[in-house]
Amino acid sequence: MEHGWEDGRNLILEGRFGGRDAAGFRELAADLVRLNVRAILAANPFSIAGALRATSAIPVVMLGGVDPVRSGWVKSLSRPEGNLTGLAVETHTLLGKHLELLKEVEPQTTWVAVLYSPESAVAAANADFLREDLASRLGMTVLPVPVSTREGVQAAFAVIAQARPHGLVVFGGTPVLQAHRVEIAEFAIGERLPTVTGLNVLVRDGLLMSYAHDPVEAFRRAGWYVDRLLKGTAVAELPIELMSRFQLLLNLRTAKALGLTVPPTLLARADEVIE
Repeated sequence: MEHGWEDGRNLILEGRFGGRDAAGFRELAADLVRLNVRAILAANPFSIAGALRATSAIPVVMLGGVDPVRSGWVKSLSRPEGNLTGLAVETHTLLGKHLELLKEVEPQTTWVAVLYSPESAVAAANADFLREDLASRLGMTVLPVPVSTREGVQAAFAVIAQARPHGLVVFGGTPVLQAHRVEIAEFAIGERLPTVTGLNVLVRDGLLMSYAHDPVEAFRRAGWYVDRLLKGTAVAELPIELMSRFQLLLNLRTAKALGLTVPPTLLARADEVIE
């Protein structure tokens, strides 16, 4: 491996996957704590929150998509207190980009729905920020639509269909929305709704656009943090980094199904185009 670690030789990797809600992620994190692991890598808001609740001693390396200061997990990026370090995103700036992209593909967009999981305090706070602050600055109105369960997905579809927004933002970093990503994409196409998300995989499954951190670069950099921790560096000596490399993905198959012509300037900026 890049830093001299090899699973089974001088490193043991313990993976835990499958958490479907906040409680599930807390249980998975508690299981890792019982194993007395040296560090925990957490890649979404639920897993980060679960790990921080499960331990205040084992270092937790966060991976993208979240602003830990706004989330209340640390007071400072430059010298984090407690046991959290890793990679962060200035989410308010990112959310602004998502609304701007919807307006770029359809300039008349002023009314936008947001699908989010209220079980994630981070997602709920971001949905409130979109509605109460950011949207008005961009001349838009936002309708937050919470989803917690499978049944809730269908209920959310009914709310959105009745509200008839011009576009849809999908917060994809929570289990229930990821589990139903294909249904969400099919619903949006059926309703002729342009969609944008902060999770690239959702575009490959049918959403129109994503603007998100580069996952390969993020995991590579997270590996550097884990290496430093395993070699004895204290969390307080590892500032949390704001990610600076982002990718724009476009699904032209979805654009065609929506009857949209993607502006050439937007197409030229895309890092990946699905045709």
